[in-house]
Amino acid sequence: MGPERVINSDVVTPTKPKPKLKREDLQVLRGGAILCVLAFHLRPDAFPNGYLGVDTFFVLSGYLITTMLDLSHKQGEASAATQESSECSCAKFILQSLSFYSRRVKRILPTYVLTLLWVLLAGGLAFGRLRSRAEQLECDTLWAAAFATNLKQLWATVSYGDMVGIWGLYS
Repeated sequence: MGPERVINSDVVTPTKPKPKLKREDLQVLRGGAILCVLAFHLRPDAFPNGYLGVDTFFVLSGYLITTMLDLSHKQGEASAATQESSECSCAKFILQSLSFYSRRVKRILPTYVLTLLWVLLAGGLAFGRLRSRAEQLECDTLWAAAFATNLKQLWATVSYGDMVGIWGLYS
């Protein structure tokens, strides 16, 4: 099926088809990454390299973020070509990047905060009588709220394979 046509009065102009927002090949990689992580958590003895799923998520996220920033920058250049502007290209890129990350924070932060609150509530119910576990959960949640769980584990000299984080929310 070809591109749709828009009819205004007597003029028929072709329109560009909308690009797909989600690439199927990347969705398959994402699904595989999720399965690797789940398998590792369910049966670590049978799937000892489940952390590769986390690495796959990091690579996919980096690719997608870079692609989105590049597209945003190209769209900014196209709009700048049609109008006079005194801003330098570097400043525009910085503003576009800040806009991108602002949208990302607005999308991720509410879910992140709700997850932390849910973990505190569920952990409080589960560990209510185990004071040391409840204190550890509170400490870990504070580190997570500061986005610093990896630093805490690094300072505790935990090996990479033993690290458990909330990486999925970052992707």
